[in-house]
Amino acid sequence: MDVAPELLSNGITTFLSDIYQLGLVFYQLHTGQHAVTGERVIDESVTAARKVARPDLYEAIKLGVPSQRAMAIGTPFGRCVARMLAVQPKDRYQSTLEVWTDIYFSCIAPLVQPVALQAAPAQPVPVTPVPSAPAPSVPPVPSVPPTVGAPPPVPDRTGSGHVLSTPAIIQGVSHFTPNAEDAIPASD
Repeated sequence: MDVAPELLSNGITTFLSDIYQLGLVFYQLHTGQHAVTGERVIDESVTAARKVARPDLYEAIKLGVPSQRAMAIGTPFGRCVARMLAVQPKDRYQSTLEVWTDIYFSCIAPLVQPVALQAAPAQPVPVTPVPSAPAPSVPPVPSVPPTVGAPPPVPDRTGSGHVLSTPAIIQGVSHFTPNAEDAIPASD
């Protein structure tokens, strides 16, 4: 019987109903008990209550029993869960960012001890001069007259001395395509 009160009264849910559901999950994780019935989550009676519509559970939800149980935990986290389980949607957190912010600043941040950072004493950093190196020599680019038609041959980088032409490259690529129908026919 884990439903938001507005679903029971008018059958309409919003994102605020999801925040209510999240509150139910948080309550169960925190206490090990069902927020509506107060029974242990592992009890078979909880499973039976979910299978059969029980008017007493409807009333407990409408009266805000889950929120009251969460507030009775008496911790900052219990207060956050109680607000998520508020009967009226307007009394709940209005976004999950608001939920996370409140949980962080009321429950997590107080547990984190601030660390006093001390600045390290300023020490001069030794500067080592970099020796200047001569400029690297770049071989001149040979001038090749432009050819009309086929692109220039690609030099072989394997050391065999062969020059690969563009058709040879295309033919080599076509042998590695997954489907023969999709291969580009090699031109000679």
